[in-house]
Amino acid sequence: MAQTGKSINHFSWQHGAVILMGLLVFVLLLIADKTNLDDEKGAALGGRAGDGGKTENATAGASTGLMTDLIALLPADEAPTEVAQLRTALEAEQNAERRVDLYHQIVEGYSAAGRSDLAAIQAAALAAEVPQSANFVVAGALFRNASQLPHVQADTNLFRRFSNEAIRQDESALELEPENENAKLELGLALVESGIPNNSMNGIFKIREVAEKNPNNTEALFHLGKFSLDTNQDEKAAQRFKQILAVAPEDVRAKYYLGLSEQRLGHSAEYQRLMSEVATQTQDPNLAALAKETLSKNP
Repeated sequence: MAQTGKSINHFSWQHGAVILMGLLVFVLLLIADKTNLDDEKGAALGGRAGDGGKTENATAGASTGLMTDLIALLPADEAPTEVAQLRTALEAEQNAERRVDLYHQIVEGYSAAGRSDLAAIQAAALAAEVPQSANFVVAGALFRNASQLPHVQADTNLFRRFSNEAIRQDESALELEPENENAKLELGLALVESGIPNNSMNGIFKIREVAEKNPNNTEALFHLGKFSLDTNQDEKAAQRFKQILAVAPEDVRAKYYLGLSEQRLGHSAEYQRLMSEVATQTQDPNLAALAKETLSKNP
C-alpha cells in the first residue's frame, strides 16, 4: 500500500506540471492570437499592421488603394500640365480647406479634358477625406458618366467597376441624408444605366419617387420623359415634358423632346413650332444644330 501511495504522489506532481505548462502555452497562444486580430483589423481599415487600425487617415488609405487599382486599368493620364501641378500641390498641402479647393480644381481639370474617369477617382478621394453628402453625389455622378466613356464601355470588367462605384457613392450620400433629392436621382440613374434589369426597374422607381415628392424637379421629370420616349410611351413622354415646360418654359431640352413626342403622336403643327424654336435659340448651340437636322430630315 505504501508503494501505491508513493506512485500516486509522483503521478500527481507530473500531472500538475503538465497542467501548468498547458496553461502557459494557452496564455501565449491567446496573446499571439489577439495580436493577429489587431493586425488584421488595422489592415482591414487601411491602417498599418499592429496599430489596431488607429491610423490618422485610414479612409484616405482605402481611397488611395481604389485610385491606384483603377488608374492601372485606364488609358494613360495625359491631362494638362496644370492638373499635374495641382496634384503635386495636393500631395504637399496640409490645410484642410486648401486641400478641398485643390481637389475641386483637379476634378474640374480632368472633366474639362474629357477624362471623367480620372475626375471620378479624384472626387471619390475627396469624398473619402471629407465625407459629405454633396461630395458623394458628385463622385457618383462622375463615376456614372465615366461608365459611358468608350474605353470603359469596351471593357466589361471596367464598366462594372465604374457602374458599381457610382451606385456605392450615391448610397453613401443617402446614408448621410436619406431625403437628398440629388442623391436619389443620381442613384436612380446609376441603377438604370447599370445594365442589370432588376437594377433598372429599381432605378426608375427611385426617380419616380423624386418626381412624386417634388413635381418641380425638372431633372427627374426629364429622365422619366426620356425613359417613356425610349419605350414608345409617347403620350406619357409628352406629359412629362409639358410638366417641365410648365415650370421652366425656356428649357430647350424639354422643348426638343416634346417636339419628338408630338411628331410621333402625329401633331405636325406642334412638332414644327417646337423644333423651330429650338433650332433658332442660342442657349444650346449643339441642340440647335440637332433640331435643324431633325427638321431637315422630317420637315
